[in-house]
Parts: sequence; structure tokens; C-alpha cells
Amino acid sequence: MLAFPLRMQLCFCALLLAGSSVGNIVNAQFDGMRWALPTDANMVVLIDAEKLFGSRLADKERWDGKRKAAYEAGVSALAPDVSQVMLGGLLDLELGQSVWEVALARFSEGRDISSVARRFGGSVDRIGERMAARLPNDIFVVQVTDNLIGTHIPANRQS
Repeated sequence: MLAFPLRMQLCFCALLLAGSSVGNIVNAQFDGMRWALPTDANMVVLIDAEKLFGSRLADKERWDGKRKAAYEAGVSALAPDVSQVMLGGLLDLELGQSVWEVALARFSEGRDISSVARRFGGSVDRIGERMAARLPNDIFVVQVTDNLIGTHIPANRQS
């Protein structure tokens, strides 16, 4: 039997506890986004941009203005009107490579997929009943609802 140092055991326990509560967090705060995360995902990142950029530290350091400037300069993909982001994926831990990734962004107001196509030099397409933007780097960005946009990498029309 392998003996792990106490620090590794504590880290493992913390990860287990954090992982067991992810479902509750996703259900409560990221309502309507959880369905897009396949059950074989082994990584997830949740960003509540409204709370993050509405914090006292963000106000003090003027993050909101920096966020807008970074987006307009093309340095950040996080649009100023994004309220929540969920990133998830399946990472092959042996090879250290991503098998697939899913990203969803909820906007504070409705967003037209054609604006995404224009910004990144793509074209508008239809996948099933949903409008999508096909970007030059072979990524599809799909209009899930009026204010929810998602993507799956690698591009796969069926996924």
C-alpha cells in the first residue's frame, strides 16, 4: 500500500469535498447551465462575473473599466455584459491533454450570435434549431437562449 504525505491526503480530502459540492453550486447559482456539462467531465470552472466585478476590491481598483478596455483591445474574451461563465471539460490526466471542453456564457441582456461572428471574423450557420457562429479556427459558438451562448471544442456538430 502506498503511503501519501499528510499534505497530499489533506489536499485530496479538500478536492473530494469541493467536488461533492459542485453540483449544488451549479444548481443554485448557475441555473440552466448544468445540463450542458456532460457527466464524464473531470474539470469545471464557475465564474460569477456579477459578484466578482461588483466586489469592493473590484470597485476600489476599477476592474470594470479595465475589463471593458481589455475586451475592446482583444486581450480578454470576457465581454463586459457577461454575468456568469461555466467552463468544463474532460482532461486526459495521463497525457495532460484536453479531450473536449464546453463553455457557456450568460449575458445580462440578450445577445445576437451574429455579433460574435462579426467580432471574430466568422459566419452565421444553423445547427439543428439553433443559430450558430462558425469561427475561422473551426469553433462553433451556439445561441442556446436569448442570453446564453455556448461552445464545444473540438467542433462537432452532433455534440
